Amino acid sequence: MLGALLGGAISLGMRYIPKIVSTIGRIGSASRKLGEINSNARKIGTFANQITGGALTRSPIGQKINEASKVVEQGTSTVSNVADTVQQKADQFKSTLNRMSGRTEGYV
Repeated sequence: MLGALLGGAISLGMRYIPKIVSTIGRIGSASRKLGEINSNARKIGTFANQITGGALTRSPIGQKINEASKVVEQGTSTVSNVADTVQQKADQFKSTLNRMSGRTEGYV
């Protein structure tokens, strides 16, 4: 009974880990792309601020945009780091399941 339960758990893990890892990879990729967009927007804002002689930074709207941009930057960095960590852990888990099931190849 325990063997059947363990076999079923390994089978479920081997079935769903690729989907989970793929989804997490997409989330991490989207987060990195959002970070790039935010970085480019900050560069444009810096250029616009230089053109206005710093007036943009001193304006309330400019300050709010800068604060929002910093929050997006922190969020995208955190999401990307967490996604990378989860992918590494999922790969380790997959390797463990492969060893437990006697398989040495990739996902089933």
